[in-house]
This record gives sequence, C-alpha cells and structure tokens, in this order.
Amino acid sequence: MNRATRDERIERAVLAADDTHGAVAAAGWLAQRSRGRPISVEIVVVEGGVHAAPPGRPAHQSAEGVAWGMREYLAARTPGTPLSVAVLEGPVLEAVHAAAARGDLLVLGCNRGGAMGRLPIASRSTRLAEAAVRPTVLVPATWQPHVGPVVAAVGTNGGDAVVDWAAAEAAGSGSELLLVRGNLLPWLAAAPSGAILDAAVLDDVDARLLGRAVARARAAHPDLVVHARLDHVGIVPELVAEGARAALLVLGTGSGPAFGSVLRGVLEQAPCPVAVVPAAQAR
Repeated sequence: MNRATRDERIERAVLAADDTHGAVAAAGWLAQRSRGRPISVEIVVVEGGVHAAPPGRPAHQSAEGVAWGMREYLAARTPGTPLSVAVLEGPVLEAVHAAAARGDLLVLGCNRGGAMGRLPIASRSTRLAEAAVRPTVLVPATWQPHVGPVVAAVGTNGGDAVVDWAAAEAAGSGSELLLVRGNLLPWLAAAPSGAILDAAVLDDVDARLLGRAVARARAAHPDLVVHARLDHVGIVPELVAEGARAALLVLGTGSGPAFGSVLRGVLEQAPCPVAVVPAAQAR
C-alpha cells in the first residue's frame, strides 16, 4: 500500500501517456517507484498524441480511452496510489509542459530504436526533456526493473541541482551514487590559436569540481555510498555504457552546443531511464 506517514510528503508525478510501448514502460517504472515512496499520479494524454486512433473516432474520445486504460493498468499495480486522468488540448509539447508544472516529476516513455534511433532527429520525448520545467524521466520501451546505481553527470548545466537530485534519488531508493565528470580538455579543443592548454591544470580543475560534488552529496546523505570517476575519453559514451548497469542516469538541461550535444546524445542512446533536472530545481 502507498501510504504517507506524517513526515513524508507525497510526490506528485505526471505521467504523459500515449498508445505506445514506451508509455507502458513509463507506467511500469512509476509502479515500481510507488513501492518505495508515497506518490500520486496524474495521467495526461494530449488529443493529438494518440498514434493509432481509429479512423473517424473523435480525437478527444481516443485520448480519453488511452488515459483510462493507463489508469486501469496502474491501479492494478499500485493499490492505494491516488490516480487521476486528464485529456489535454493544444500542441503536445506545450500541453505536457503546462501539466508538468503542476507536479514534482514528469515521466514519459521513449520509443526510439532501430534505424530511426540513429537519425539526427530529436524525438518528441527528447524535445520535452531538453526543455524540462520539472525533473523529467524518459523511460525506454525496453525497460525492465533491475537494481543498479544512480549515475549523475557532474558539470552538465544544472550545477548543484543535478547532484542534489541524484543524491536524494539514490538515498531514497537504497542505491549507490556514481558521479561522473567529463574532462574539460575536449571542450577546449577550439581554443584560440596559440593558446596553451595545460592538461594537468585542467585535470586538477575537473578533480576539484568532482570532489566538491562528492562532498556535497555525502554532506546531505551521510549514509549514502558515493563513487566518483573522471572521464578522459568521452562523456556520452561513458554515460551510455554506464546505462547498461545503472538504474537511472541523471543530467542537467543542455546549455550551448557542448552541453546540448551531451544531453541529446544520452537521451537518444541510453538503455536505462534518464532523468533531466532543470538548473533551478530544488529538492
């Protein structure tokens, strides 16, 4: 049963659903989440977001059918969890972001895969995450429950918010936390001609920033097991590789070509759920 004690705050989750396998995986992820903390779930479906609506059937009716079907799916797996449904009008991205602003967490499925997953075109779920107004979790259609660490990218835009959210997530789920920072040198490859880049100095800067993040996470959660790693090869391949064993990857919203490419690369390739935390998010 999902019951909050007097000292526990109910997390308000918004599930952006449609009629795809990714949405079912996202609902399953929320069902698993509800076993470890008190949550409520608002299931939202945008009229224009149903892919396989029967010809001639009103868009509102199709969206309503998906919403109530998802409610039944969650009700069977999360007894005691408050569930509500809403059918939204308007452009999908704007409607979902407006709904997300009412909650604490936005969860949606990601259906990228196969040849389409290698095209340089952002999926709708990726575009929603890139402009996140609340912590946003993308759950791949292939997701299956498993135990693993929470892995957070230190230094992506979002700063302390990413570390704070990832540490709280790891502590709340009983997981370990791995903080990964990409080396600054690759991002400075386009430095002005004649500039001297001291790799040792850059390594020291990265190590200090990583050490500060570790100290911050441990101060907030003294019992949390925290690991750290400085990547020298490529932060996107590193995070995607970690996704094979991670329960969750955590990044900040993109800012500029470097951070934006990191975020999109991970969102489009990671095999595990990915959380995107806005810079101003407090937890």
